[in-house]
Amino acid sequence: MSLPWVVITDPFESQDILLRRTKEFDRASFFGEVLGGLLPHQHIQFQSTDARFKDNRNLINHLMAPSFINEVSAPEVYSSVCTLMKLWQVKCDTAQGRPFSAHHDITYAALDSIFASSFGLAEADSITVQRLDAVSRWTPELPPDTNTPVPFPDSAIPEIFTAVLTLADSVKAGQLSPSPRLTSWILRKLPHMRRATATKDAFMAAQIAASLRLIETSPTARPRSALHSFTGFTMAGHDTTATAVAWGVKLLADHIPAQHRLRAALRAALPAAVRERRAPSLAELVEARVPYLDAVVDEVLRLANAIAFVARALVAC
Repeated sequence: MSLPWVVITDPFESQDILLRRTKEFDRASFFGEVLGGLLPHQHIQFQSTDARFKDNRNLINHLMAPSFINEVSAPEVYSSVCTLMKLWQVKCDTAQGRPFSAHHDITYAALDSIFASSFGLAEADSITVQRLDAVSRWTPELPPDTNTPVPFPDSAIPEIFTAVLTLADSVKAGQLSPSPRLTSWILRKLPHMRRATATKDAFMAAQIAASLRLIETSPTARPRSALHSFTGFTMAGHDTTATAVAWGVKLLADHIPAQHRLRAALRAALPAAVRERRAPSLAELVEARVPYLDAVVDEVLRLANAIAFVARALVAC
């Protein structure tokens, strides 16, 4: 018999457990059941007292450092968002007031951002750039009903991106299963999962090989751990980002007064861009202080439910 589960929905109590009571509550074995088969060296499944947790987490700790975010991640995210805006501008002009699906555009832009920040991404390999090219060359076939969504064409998706999406979907299946470990084992035997895993391993191994000398000179180097750490970061990073942004777009579209207030706050904080009738630069966005934008982001994250739940196990009374 397993120990009983207690579901806590109070945000302040949850925050207290996650941030301040780590000696009493540690990561539950549930994460290992979901991820262990797919990414056995990913640090999120290990308890804090396990040496593997700290060692493997250190491989990607710098990705959350302010210097890395501002100097490496932010320029790549800015570039991806600018390309996404160009894509949506072309779609809006072509649709002539008709709706179109934007969810996949957001998902692929998030993938572009994560890959570019982690490994570097040539413009030709960007999914959003390829989608922009496909839409720009498309001969419109607009439905007569202006309420009918326009079926814009998709572009080819690089194999590594398809592999990451496939593996991320398999994790979701394990989370929802009454037997995550068995579900993960069965899924990993399927041909499409085998192909996705092989593609992911080959890509990550090639990226690690680019720094192989540095890895080999370190007595604590763990190439397999690095592969799983970066894979986990890529899968989780794109999924949570895309979910939050998609909900942000949806919520702002549903709440026009909040949308207008946010736009006014941004225009007031970025007068040079408004005056010159251009998009704000990355430097302007980084330096701007917009309290209402912070409030909108907090509210979107609260409502988006990007992470369905976090499991903790009692380790001390």
